Amino acid sequence: MLGGRTGPVSGRLRLAGGELTEWLPRLTDMSRRAEQLRVPFNTCCDDAAVRDAESIERLLAGAS
Repeated sequence: MLGGRTGPVSGRLRLAGGELTEWLPRLTDMSRRAEQLRVPFNTCCDDAAVRDAESIERLLAGAS
């Protein structure tokens, strides 16, 4: 699961921008080698997982 350097983030409302950005190289590499890439988010409060997923999607679109 996508989390900070210390592992999955549980119970926090949103991931910090830097936490998302540090995953970009790994996710970009995996997406190039896979037909489909799914990234689970463990930020389950309210709509935090959806908002974090939208943020990483925007970051990945800008990185390509």
